[in-house]
Amino acid sequence: MINKDPGGSVKDPEEVSRLLNIEWNQNTDGTSGITYTSALEGSSDNGNYIRYGKVNDTDLDAFYDIYKSWEDNLINIKWNTSTHYGRVLSMQHFTDPYWHCWSESLENIACEYPAFLIIPEKFRTIFYPYSEGH
Repeated sequence: MINKDPGGSVKDPEEVSRLLNIEWNQNTDGTSGITYTSALEGSSDNGNYIRYGKVNDTDLDAFYDIYKSWEDNLINIKWNTSTHYGRVLSMQHFTDPYWHCWSESLENIACEYPAFLIIPEKFRTIFYPYSEGH
């Protein structure tokens, strides 16, 4: 196998670094997921990931999690694959810990259910009455 760096020069296979880890699953209950994680040692991108999944939830049955390690920034997106309504949580973008929702016509709307808070464990210094996982 010939390996080339982005500049086009041939690299010794012993010197090739892992750039990306890919983990996936497909379960008998219909759930599935795939995660792409940056694995480039020494890079500020190391540890960044994008995770996509399908879950057994009749309301919001798909999700993306996008994590930027250098910012410690997690973006959560959940939606219904049939009707296309959903919600997004991004502390950095919205500057608040609340879900922001969109309708079936992809218009911003107020969330019809509690604006669940997902706070990483290291930031949980205040009790929040709602929490949710995937």
